[in-house]
Parts: sequence; structure tokens; C-alpha cells
Amino acid sequence: MARLLHDGRVRWVVAAAVVLAGVVVAGVVAVGARNGADPSESRSARRHAPPVTVTDVDAIKPLLRHAELTRDVQLDGGALMLRRFGRSTRMSEEDAVDRFRAGTMPTTVIGDVVVFKASASVRVGEGPTFRDRPAWVVMWGDVGTFNCPLETGPPAHGRASLPVLVLAADGSQGVEYESRGLQPCGRSPIGPTAHTATFTVSVPWTLRLTAAGPVAEYTVPRCAPATPNTQSFSDGDRVTLTIFTEVSMLHRSCGTPGTVKRTEPAPRPIEKLHHGPTGPTVGRTTRGGASFRWFDGASRSEP
Repeated sequence: MARLLHDGRVRWVVAAAVVLAGVVVAGVVAVGARNGADPSESRSARRHAPPVTVTDVDAIKPLLRHAELTRDVQLDGGALMLRRFGRSTRMSEEDAVDRFRAGTMPTTVIGDVVVFKASASVRVGEGPTFRDRPAWVVMWGDVGTFNCPLETGPPAHGRASLPVLVLAADGSQGVEYESRGLQPCGRSPIGPTAHTATFTVSVPWTLRLTAAGPVAEYTVPRCAPATPNTQSFSDGDRVTLTIFTEVSMLHRSCGTPGTVKRTEPAPRPIEKLHHGPTGPTVGRTTRGGASFRWFDGASRSEP
């Protein structure tokens, strides 16, 4: 090149190349800044960075973008490890939220819910195995107030435990994890703990007349315990009967298939008896509004 350009144009070509390279670098930095990345932190550095330790919902919110983690996260020294996972899942985010909301009987008021995908490992407790398993993760805090017994000892000190639902990305299994911390009305930290998650469903029933009186007959769902929770409500003109039961999220490794029938006494008068809604319950609600709200890097809501 130097032999072909004796009149000084070599220096101009080199200078132009340097300027062009600077423009490209500046553009990359600007794109990174717009996407929320730290321009001084390379992608390789983020990939190999140690996991961030979180102890509450507020600590994980800055690490979420589009329902995915931007950094690996751990709780309790790695007892729960959540690594970045960017692939699609069989269960949608909305379905994961619905399953989470069905985790209690109506109506449980909570606040500060975050939802995201992760490759999850649970290394404590009992229940389904999670070892780098694709999952939807729900964390929540601010579980409201409790009527605690009168206590005369010194006040409890420490951080409240952080509840976490780890739900297999195909919806088949789940674990409820509780970080080390104070429980409601607790006086000293406990945990971490983990156990098989459950969700609550309202089962369909049919009315049957027996010698002992009318009964509501229903089929036991797979992985359901023996004792249901029966609720009836009367508004004068009609009586609504709903039969709730918890379903354990062990899936293939539990109980009998849904062929066992049971009965519960039916409220009277049967002429006014009506069926309540069936399917997963809407147990958990968020405080301060008719819609359920959560955060996945942005604010979301559903009725």
C-alpha cells in the first residue's frame, strides 16, 4: 500500500480507519447503555461473575429484564441457586402466575411479587429434584399482618425469611423454598427449608341421594390429600357448594390416579343447591387493587 500511495494518502487512509473504528466502538457502548448494561463490564465478565446474593425482593428487581436474570443469583450461600436461562418454556409466564395464585385458599393478600425464568438448583429440604432445571421462579414479600400471641420477651431481631416458589418450566412439579430468616410471630431465625409445593383446586361434584341424606360426590384429583375443604355459602335464594382440595406437585411420583370417588354431606335445602366455580383457585391477591400485579423487569397485571 505504501508503494502505491507515495503522496501522503497512506496517512489519510490510516486516520480514516482509526476514526471508523472509534465510531463502531462508541456505537457498541451506546447500545449497551441503552439496554441497561454497564459499558465497563464486558459480556464475558458478566458470564463468569460470581452469583449475586439476594435476601429480599427489592434486591432482585434490578437484576431482571424481560422475565430473565441478567446475573446468576443465590440464596443462603447457594442452598438455592438460580442461573440465567434465556430459552422458551412450555409453561407461559401467565400460566406460572396463575399456578402461583392457586397456592392458597381464597383470599390471601400479599405484595411485592417478582416472576422470572431461571435454571434452578435446590440443595435443601425434601420434594422434587431441581438440579440446573429450567423453572419459573416467583418470589414475594410483605405478606401482611398477623395476630400473634402476647409475648413478654425481648423483640425479635433479624431479616424476615423470603418465600420462593420454584415451578418446573413444564408445570409438572414444584418446590416452595423459604430462606433463612424470621417467620411471622417468630423470635429467632430458622431455615432455609424446602418442601413440595401444592396448589388448590375446586373439584366438580354431583348430587346423590342416599339413605343417610343427600351427598355431594366427587373424584379425588391425582396427588390430592385425603381431607378436602368444603365451603357452602347461602344468600337466601341459593346455596353455593364448593369443594376445595390441595394438590401436591409431585406429579408422577405420588398417589392414586383420579379414579377414587368420595362424598361430603350436602347442605340443605337441596332445591337451592348450586355448584361453585371449578378449577384452580384464585387464592393469592395483591394489596391495593382489583388486579394482581407483579414485576418481571417491568410492571405486569392481570384480573
